[in-house]
Amino acid sequence: MTGMTSQRKTPLRRGRPPMEDAEVRERRLLNAAREEFLTKGFEGANLDRIAQRSGISKMTVYRQVGSKVALFRKVSMDAVGSLRADYQAAIDEGGPPEKVLRAIIRLSKERSNPSSYAILRLTISQFYNFPEMIEATLQDTIEINEPVADYLLQIGAAATKEEATRRGLILQSMSVGGFLKLIGSEEPNSQSWEDDVLALFLGGISPRIAR
Repeated sequence: MTGMTSQRKTPLRRGRPPMEDAEVRERRLLNAAREEFLTKGFEGANLDRIAQRSGISKMTVYRQVGSKVALFRKVSMDAVGSLRADYQAAIDEGGPPEKVLRAIIRLSKERSNPSSYAILRLTISQFYNFPEMIEATLQDTIEINEPVADYLLQIGAAATKEEATRRGLILQSMSVGGFLKLIGSEEPNSQSWEDDVLALFLGGISPRIAR
């Protein structure tokens, strides 16, 4: 109409939300789920309550994760983040085995925290109820640790891929504190622990490799 300023309406955005929106929503979901699992335990955790905590619709939560077991697995994997890529970067940087292994030990230990260990304890507690969840967690851990296994095979610290995988998992377990951390023991001195793990591991494989 003449004399009236026409106002353009911003068109409604249709289709899937931008990637950053999806990432923000997933982060809210994982944070809410972690809090729910840690406060209520696995059996007491409720997907409807997690949806409410995260501010995401129940339908979206069920569509994204499918089940409580699947969501718990995502929370468990989220605790270690980009560890596989970090392992690979440390290996690609190169240097003598002692330097590379020390970097791997440090990375493993840096990723261990009270929250990740609490999630691990919950996982172990569900062994008899959900053995498939334990198996899935083990397979995820093996996949994360694959660059370490490949490196051990490369430097001659293992004769087969199976042996390298096993030794890589042992190194990771030693690095983060193993049983001491699992039972909630006090944090060991970082530098001393790092030195001890490196000495023990190198002592076991040194006959096969040149430092």
